[in-house]
Amino acid sequence: MSNINITGIFIYPVKSMKAIPLTQAQLTSKGLQHDRLWMVVRTNGRFVTQRDLSRLALVHTSLDEDGIVLSMDGHGSVAVPSTAVDGEHIDTKVWGDECETVDQGEEISRWLQWCGR
Repeated sequence: MSNINITGIFIYPVKSMKAIPLTQAQLTSKGLQHDRLWMVVRTNGRFVTQRDLSRLALVHTSLDEDGIVLSMDGHGSVAVPSTAVDGEHIDTKVWGDECETVDQGEEISRWLQWCGR
């Protein structure tokens, strides 16, 4: 049997944005805690990746006690609460898997608009 060495553990709280390196990780029934819990979704329900908007790779993500903070040099930051906003529910497909997403509000949407420019 071969030995396996783990040299790094990373989570991506928002699909297609920068990773957060970890020294330890909590495993849940859905995978690593805080990994890919959020994603950017167009109003038509289409999820967005770096293939669509390469600038997503420039967005830093960090976790705090209230949720996640998105930031980028020259664009400031915006906080996304861990308790879901009671926003519009949008049916989304991610690589053929259906899921329901919840719009997190206008402030976050406005902050993300620079990605599409």
